[in-house]
Amino acid sequence: MNNVLIKPEVTAMNVTREAESARQLLKMILLDGKENNAEVLDYGCGLGRNVRYLIENTKCIIDGCDTEEQVRNINQDLEKMAYFARKGTNITTSGKLGTTYDYILNSHVLNVVTDDIKKIIVADIYDLLKVGGKAVIQVRTANDVESAKTKIKHGDGWLIKKGKHTTYQEGITKEKMTALLEDVGFTIINHRFTKSIHMVEIIK
Repeated sequence: MNNVLIKPEVTAMNVTREAESARQLLKMILLDGKENNAEVLDYGCGLGRNVRYLIENTKCIIDGCDTEEQVRNINQDLEKMAYFARKGTNITTSGKLGTTYDYILNSHVLNVVTDDIKKIIVADIYDLLKVGGKAVIQVRTANDVESAKTKIKHGDGWLIKKGKHTTYQEGITKEKMTALLEDVGFTIINHRFTKSIHMVEIIK
């Protein structure tokens, strides 16, 4: 199973409904009084559902980033990209952003990549966040992941078929998430961990 090609891009949700973590990030922005001038990044923006939600509910500068393949996927939606262009939104890979952010959203990304990639992503988020900046991270729970009928154990998670592709899904434990974030220097503000939700608010 070590040679299996894992495709995290196919886990992106093709829906308009925003994630709960996007709503939580918006609450954070509003409480901080930054709804008119903050720079916000959706790291692992998928097909852009949370980017659109944040654009429509703030006057902030909202950018998104994802893998090269996912950026190509979203660029194929000309109507969506025209909307983002009108709003001054930049959708690219993280290495091409060229700025740092007041807030970062990371919604259902860490649970679809293996541990080596998790560490890279968390370090990248740390580097992209301004000093004093805040982030909200949400992942799937073990209860959610393990409900899949067809799955094969792989490391701390599972290989799950989605159409012709194989995805990796992990219900990350509270202890593992805490270590992952604190190891790069984040301070945890709030850690919500139940059977149905795993969401962390952090500050640099």
